[in-house]
Amino acid sequence: MSILKFITLSSILTVSLPAIAQPKQVLDSGCRQGTCWESSLLSRTLVHQNQLGGAANQLYRIEVETQFTGKDSKTERTSRWVYCSTSQPFVAFTSAPNDELIYLHYLNPGGDVFGYNSGSNRIYWAVCHDIWNAKVFSPQEGLARKAQQLGYSRSLQSDQREIPKQLFQP
Repeated sequence: MSILKFITLSSILTVSLPAIAQPKQVLDSGCRQGTCWESSLLSRTLVHQNQLGGAANQLYRIEVETQFTGKDSKTERTSRWVYCSTSQPFVAFTSAPNDELIYLHYLNPGGDVFGYNSGSNRIYWAVCHDIWNAKVFSPQEGLARKAQQLGYSRSLQSDQREIPKQLFQP
């Protein structure tokens, strides 16, 4: 085949293939008091990596888009930090752009989950282990076993702490 025919054929094949949109990766969704939301991962950036105690730990900065529908319809974009660690896993965030506090949700993957940290648990499983739409309130459905296989301690404590924004140096 001549080079001209090859280029022409390649151009036709390339031009005729449709672009396929990538579906949004949903981190969390739900409804409460007349407002529904769906949070999607827009980006994930590795900020820091270390190897403490033999296990690799990564800190990611993620960009999340949340669409609210119902009585308060709006779209918000926020940044969060996810620390993938078998000894001190957490998700950190601010509740509003001008908030002077950083909220840290220390997590117990595969264990205790509460209403206040269920979204952070789903984000953690998606970002750190590529497990989307994790059923965090039903760890008996495999998350407890998966967490143990991944090396998480069963004695980790779920907790929320607030620290001044200027002290959080990711």
